[in-house]
Amino acid sequence: MIKKEIIILCGPTASGKSYLGHALAKIYNGEIVNIDSMQVYKEIPIITASPPQIYNTKIQLNSESFRQDEFKGQPAQHIKIREHRRILQNSLVSSFLNDAVPYHLYNFLSITEDFSVVKYLKLATKKIKEITGRGKLPILIGGTGLYINSLVFGYNNIPDISEDLREQVRNLHAKIGNIELWSKLEQLDPLAAFKINQNDTQRLIRAYEVFMQTSKSIFSFQTMPKEQILSDFNFKIIFLNPERKFLYKTCDERLDMIFKEGAIDEIALIKKQFAPKDYSNLKAVGIKEILAYLDGNFTLDEALNAAMIRTRRYAKRQVTWFTNQIQDKITLEYVNQEEFTQILRNFFTN
Repeated sequence: MIKKEIIILCGPTASGKSYLGHALAKIYNGEIVNIDSMQVYKEIPIITASPPQIYNTKIQLNSESFRQDEFKGQPAQHIKIREHRRILQNSLVSSFLNDAVPYHLYNFLSITEDFSVVKYLKLATKKIKEITGRGKLPILIGGTGLYINSLVFGYNNIPDISEDLREQVRNLHAKIGNIELWSKLEQLDPLAAFKINQNDTQRLIRAYEVFMQTSKSIFSFQTMPKEQILSDFNFKIIFLNPERKFLYKTCDERLDMIFKEGAIDEIALIKKQFAPKDYSNLKAVGIKEILAYLDGNFTLDEALNAAMIRTRRYAKRQVTWFTNQIQDKITLEYVNQEEFTQILRNFFTN
């Protein structure tokens, strides 16, 4: 049986994945599927740099304007409620972005809803099979290594956590904090406590709730055979790997643009409408820094600079992960925008 093809575009943030993916979808009759863990959330399309085709309509910020001085420690400064249209100031963006290409699994989930790699895999598998059923090419775009690794190589099937237990653990963590929860985990599951840093809130809570649900260490499931969910597909993985200096430049430019084009308003609205427990664990770079600005702990320039530093570090980790963990891949390397454009021309004509 001839296996159906799936293309995965991976690489660090701000490396050009979205543009290349849209171009591939146009040329090869494809549909795009998100494989980024933060771009699933509907409240944060700007800070996560979701493709503009997804949110290039009015974001419902509220009919009422609000003031920064509603938040503790903030200067009184009117936040303008406006229609957000992120202007992509990048010469790679061309008429490709003006043509309709179907996008899936972007900005569909509330930050109040629990999400996991297993839930993602179920949704992605369904979408991929629907796309191939229409005779089209699935093109997955993103930089979340865990999602990519699990989709391509299989995953450890950890039992679902009941909603009641999940809520109990969240409430416990809110009451006692990381250090005490880690101490409790150490008593129940010393192996997990040894491997998980006390400051890693998400992994800490996950390990604790898995043990409470199963009476087993979360790491015991890693020794079990992995479940393959798309073994009848052939994966073609394309890794975008810009030269480091150029990558950092594009990271800085995009983050600066995101801050100017609505990210502050976006996070201010989340802070206004949701409880801290709903957004404190969101890992998208820039959220933590904007919250510090809104609390009066950073100036806007300080928040932007801190976010730029963290973005570069994140991009470096992504490059290291994809270089070491994904062996069978096509790597596209380039030192500037012009070279990237030429590589794409060669890529499409060969």
